[in-house]
Parts: sequence; C-alpha cells; structure tokens
Amino acid sequence: MGLILMCYKWRHPGVSEDRIPARYKISLWTGIKKPIRKWFSAVVVPKIPFTNLRVACYRLCGYKIGGGALL
Repeated sequence: MGLILMCYKWRHPGVSEDRIPARYKISLWTGIKKPIRKWFSAVVVPKIPFTNLRVACYRLCGYKIGGGALL
C-alpha cells in the first residue's frame, strides 16, 4: 500500500476499496514526478528557441515526437 493511498484511507475511513479514485492508487514518486513533468513540458519546453533541443526535451518528458531514428 502506497503512502498516498494510506493517507486517503486515513482521511476517508468509510470508503470501500472499489470506490477509491485512481489518482490515490499511485506511488509517491509518481505523484511527485507527474506535476513536475507536466509543468516542464507545458511551460519551459515551448519557450526553447532551438527545434532540436525542444524535441529532445519533449522526448525526455515521454512524448513520441520527431520521427526518424532515435540515435
């Protein structure tokens, strides 16, 4: 059981297992990583003026972009 799920169960003791939202069933690391990656790909990367560097940053974020050979 993850830390986020434990906190949810502590705050909502009467909720059954099948009624718990999916966003609470993720690991703590994923809960930290997702908003940072989303912010980076939505705020920082579009402002990069060099196309090759921008494509590389989108690839780091997990997007399938650029086509062709990936090294």
